[in-house]
Amino acid sequence: MKILGRGSVASILKLILDIVWWLLWIAAGLLLAWALLYGAMIAGGAAGWLDSAWEASHVKILARGAHTSITTHDDLAWTIGAPALLGAAFAIGGGLVVVDRLKRLFANFCSDKPFLMENAHHLRVIWIALLALELSRYAVAGMIGLAMALFGQPETAHVSVSLSVRLESWFAIFTLMVLAEVFRVGARMREEQDLTI
Repeated sequence: MKILGRGSVASILKLILDIVWWLLWIAAGLLLAWALLYGAMIAGGAAGWLDSAWEASHVKILARGAHTSITTHDDLAWTIGAPALLGAAFAIGGGLVVVDRLKRLFANFCSDKPFLMENAHHLRVIWIALLALELSRYAVAGMIGLAMALFGQPETAHVSVSLSVRLESWFAIFTLMVLAEVFRVGARMREEQDLTI
């Protein structure tokens, strides 16, 4: 099976990226619905319209860079929920940017045009988005830690915040930086060759 062009590996990957694109939009819709429900419950509890006690027993919530275990009846503190929702929004938004640019990249690969300046721009946007995602992971963990320092631990939840450097993420970012430059140079050489012909 050929790698580039129609009916190639690139076209199969483009199809998979199209499916992932729609799944990410569904996840974005579900996240928005959950954020609205969470906000309404927090606001309703603060206004006295709702009972602030939610049933929770050994519920584990994994925010980016923080682990929360709630073992008794109490509400999920906004100091945990808000940064967790923000982290999920960053992850889905970044995923949409990366998948969109990958779709465009593979569309060009399917048309046998790998060395276009446009592809270099796509790779640059992808590594910038991955960098933003990695930095947002640190920011969300920092926000949870800051909220715990300012407002204290929730009474019935144990929150531990840890920052870890993911070497595979940084390796992917630097690899894409190099590939973006390779594609930019290749596209420039192709343009110069087309002009000389």
